[in-house]
Amino acid sequence: MLGRLEINRLEREQSVLELLKNLRGLEPLKKLFWSELNYDRVNQPLSRRGWNQTAANALTEDPVLFAGGGQNNDFHVVYSRLPQERLLLGQERPVVNALLKEHPYALFIFSNEPQDYWHFINVKYDTESEKRRLFRRITVGPEERLRTAAERVAMLDLQSVQPDMFGLQPLTIQSRHDDAFDVEAVTKQFFEEYKALFRILEDDLNNQANNSTWAHAYSLQFLKERAGSEMIVIFFLTSGKVISVAGRARIHS
Repeated sequence: MLGRLEINRLEREQSVLELLKNLRGLEPLKKLFWSELNYDRVNQPLSRRGWNQTAANALTEDPVLFAGGGQNNDFHVVYSRLPQERLLLGQERPVVNALLKEHPYALFIFSNEPQDYWHFINVKYDTESEKRRLFRRITVGPEERLRTAAERVAMLDLQSVQPDMFGLQPLTIQSRHDDAFDVEAVTKQFFEEYKALFRILEDDLNNQANNSTWAHAYSLQFLKERAGSEMIVIFFLTSGKVISVAGRARIHS
């Protein structure tokens, strides 16, 4: 039987999923952050004065400090709109680099001009090199598979982040965002789910046919077709190791 916390988590994930499925224009984004994820409304434009030309020219309008969280709202959610239908990483990166100077603890959100494709971008500093920034993104759009994206975005709910004795610090929120965008964790979860499904299917077929060789081969073929990658599934099911892929969720480094 599911506990109350687990039920609340599943309900939050479903609500986030519905909002991501209908993320066209700013109204669903407002509901996502200002209501569902419990960030404070800010909605203030940010000047591009002092930016280099590449970053300044990448946007159709000034970015917006969309929402804040934690003590003094020191964690920022910043929204930027690109001037064409495609989301280009070559335009997003210089904008994020310009914004980081004033917004070190932040989630950066980009949309295309029609506001129907989105990138949620987390910037994490490499543990091996503090100067190297890792740009990780979740892609949201009409053609995307959004179940895992919803699970990860739901992790950003501020009510689920525990404050310390001094309140909810921006670094604490940043750490939660870093965890939510962890590609390896998403990949491991994906394979663990398939591994469990494989064992259930294999056992069930073997019980029915009393043929373990056939049950193993049929189950493996079934999962190969569902996962869409023979090499990935075979490698995982035979070795149990996790490898990095861009599959079920569009979460990339």
